[in-house]
Amino acid sequence: MIQIFIENDDGAHDLFATVTDFNTNPASVALNNQRINRGTRAPVNVQEDGNGNCLVNVHTVSADDPAVQKDFNNQVTQANGVISVDVF
Repeated sequence: MIQIFIENDDGAHDLFATVTDFNTNPASVALNNQRINRGTRAPVNVQEDGNGNCLVNVHTVSADDPAVQKDFNNQVTQANGVISVDVF
């Protein structure tokens, strides 16, 4: 397992993030609907592959309007890596 960070890069909105880890079999939810305030990060423990990389999808939902959503598919990073997300 490695720890990565999901960073809310949206300058105006807090969001909720769900992270799905695709290096587990079957794919598993590593972070479930976690609130991340704008400009902050949330740590997530995920499974690494044989090269030390994770493979995750991140689904974000605006804290202000649940109809505003965005997906970040097939994100790859290594230990302590940062995946920046937003909702717009």
